[in-house]
Amino acid sequence: MEIWELLARAEIEDLVKRYAYYGDAGKSADLADLFVEDGVLESAHGVSVEGRAAIRGHLDAVAAAGRSADAPTGFVRHNVSNVLVAFEGPERAVVNSYQLIVTAQGVDSGRYRDTVVKTAEGWRFARRRSRLDRPADQGSAFLQAGHAALKGGDAP
Repeated sequence: MEIWELLARAEIEDLVKRYAYYGDAGKSADLADLFVEDGVLESAHGVSVEGRAAIRGHLDAVAAAGRSADAPTGFVRHNVSNVLVAFEGPERAVVNSYQLIVTAQGVDSGRYRDTVVKTAEGWRFARRRSRLDRPADQGSAFLQAGHAALKGGDAP
């Protein structure tokens, strides 16, 4: 393994951790800045959004829907593990990882599949796809509320 690869792995793992931290802290602008300008976020809710502004708006809508659900959200914690980085070159990689989402209403699990690229700002997501091990509308009350709001319905 070359030095550039060791450094890139550390920076990519930091990118993945910042995504979880910023999301849990409600820092949607900081989280959106982790994407390239035309980056794509494919949510576990089946929604795909492109561009930093659209990603921020999507995350704000999910958070608002979770807060407005009958059950109080309390908190959300994304735990990311088993981060595997496969380089396609010194400035591009595919990253696979597991996610464990803990909320006051329960636990959900799933996977991320990312395409990351090196930019002048550092490593950024070109595409991030989130998938749950069960459908979002069968997950915790927090995920159900976000899913229903984005699909135009009421939470179950």
